[in-house]
Amino acid sequence: MTVQVRTVIQEAWAVVSPQFAVPMDTASRNRIRRKLSRISALLEEADEGFLEIRGAARADSIPVAGPVEQPEPVRGERNMTLSDLKAFFDEHPEAADLWSRNAVQAGFQVFLSSPEHREESLNYLFDVLRAADISTLEAFKAFVADVGHEDKGLHQLQSICKAFEKEIASWKVDGYSALFLLVLNLRWDILQGKDLVALNVKKGSDRIKGQ
Repeated sequence: MTVQVRTVIQEAWAVVSPQFAVPMDTASRNRIRRKLSRISALLEEADEGFLEIRGAARADSIPVAGPVEQPEPVRGERNMTLSDLKAFFDEHPEAADLWSRNAVQAGFQVFLSSPEHREESLNYLFDVLRAADISTLEAFKAFVADVGHEDKGLHQLQSICKAFEKEIASWKVDGYSALFLLVLNLRWDILQGKDLVALNVKKGSDRIKGQ
């Protein structure tokens, strides 16, 4: 807080000056005036000294600003739509083909799906992605990259085949369905606490199993 010395002097004088408005002889009045003049000179010197010290302090100060409150970052990502997901696979058709081949390599039966079946599989993939909180295209791309790293997704599909080896003969797994199964298994910690019937995930799972 900046101290305004001159203002303090003026306010103090306004308070005490009425106390000197009393009857007195000329000699006494002159003596008091001389003392007041000396006090006034001292206060004026103090005022000037303060201004000088303040200027010196500013000149010698280190240029360190206080912490700036950072605004919330503007999120550039938006929620992925079904159209966004479809556009991704239209732009990268090899992605669905890769996971169709990986499904067969993992042990699932070869399944030649129709365009209508693949479209429905894409819809269910979108449902499970939303349920698993993979809600942006960037998050989906990161998931695809993760399951593709060091055959992580392929090994997971092999584990599913082994766990359900007595049933998989009737399963219908295209590329989108393979990704559906990967999301279902690798994000089960998120999905298990949700209503998978209401989120359409149970229906998508039953469809893959041919039910």
